[in-house]
Amino acid sequence: MPDWKKEIAQRLAQLKLAPARESEIVEELAQHLDDRYQELLVSGTSAADAEHLTLAELSEDELFAQELQRVERKTAPEPIVIGSNRRINMIADVWNDLRYGLRMLLKRPGFTAIAVITLALGIGASTAIFSAVNPILFESLPYPDATQIVTITDDFGITDSSVGMTFGTYRELIQRSRSFTAIAVARQWRPAMTGLAEPERLEGQRVSAGYFQVLGVSPAMGLNFNSSDDRINGPNQVIISEGLWQRRFNGESAIVGRQVTLNDSSFTVIGVMPRAFENVLSPKAEVWTLLQYDASLPSFESREWGRHLRMVGRLKPGVATDQAKAELNTIARTPLPEFARPQHATLESGLLLISLQDQVTRGVKPALMAVRSEE
Repeated sequence: MPDWKKEIAQRLAQLKLAPARESEIVEELAQHLDDRYQELLVSGTSAADAEHLTLAELSEDELFAQELQRVERKTAPEPIVIGSNRRINMIADVWNDLRYGLRMLLKRPGFTAIAVITLALGIGASTAIFSAVNPILFESLPYPDATQIVTITDDFGITDSSVGMTFGTYRELIQRSRSFTAIAVARQWRPAMTGLAEPERLEGQRVSAGYFQVLGVSPAMGLNFNSSDDRINGPNQVIISEGLWQRRFNGESAIVGRQVTLNDSSFTVIGVMPRAFENVLSPKAEVWTLLQYDASLPSFESREWGRHLRMVGRLKPGVATDQAKAELNTIARTPLPEFARPQHATLESGLLLISLQDQVTRGVKPALMAVRSEE
């Protein structure tokens, strides 16, 4: 094989390029000459003639200048000029550029590895982020007619539910409102489960009887809560998640009706939620029991008037959010003697309704939208 690099180096010496740059140009032009040499051999030209013609091509000052300029600028070949004696084969030039890039990557394996890993991580992260963003922002919540589910809070000029609602307000709204098929309240509950297996602290919720009715989901096994049991000193009942049923009770078929110990008290398992159930209000919850607050509201200092409950409601079919909000604000601004309100729960500012989907995504939506826009 002729030593193309030696011939090219001699021509480059007069340009006084940096050694690293000169070496790069020599590599590229040597590849070009070798391609030309191989083409001549394939066409039937003898090795001696092929070498002579290739070196003669290198000796053409105009050609050498064009190739040197292309290598240094790393640009696409010049456009074809009609009538030109030399027509540039654009596809061949692109292929040569690709081969040159591949050779440069192979010469720098460390840089190549970092580039490949960076691209892989970037593509993987973008795919993962979009997979997470898409269902959160652009798909409905996993409930029937999810757009009919709203959160209800005092309107203090804020748009979140960080300030909880009172049981007294809940009691008044379920008796006076006509815009909802169901309204429910819930709070966090972290009972310790003891028994034959190791003790375990569980995430759960204490809820009013209509909680799962608002979400539109019923237990896959057993029964839902009954409003007649949601009273002070009512029966201890619990509904468990499918995951807890499998993990703690090995999926035994006789789980409904079984007694379990939570916080040293005996509870009857009355139902098991479906495997696909997603509880967006408390994603880690595995157990649910009734609030069993005193509906007589004994005093303004009792737990029934504490601001610690999260309130949600399901609108009746055909009732718009604005329509329901107008009704609740009418209720808020027209107190009745039979529904006494303490100073911290006067509802003077009115009530705010926000769709559950907007409420769930409100804290992260700006960031997620920004990420999605960059993809």
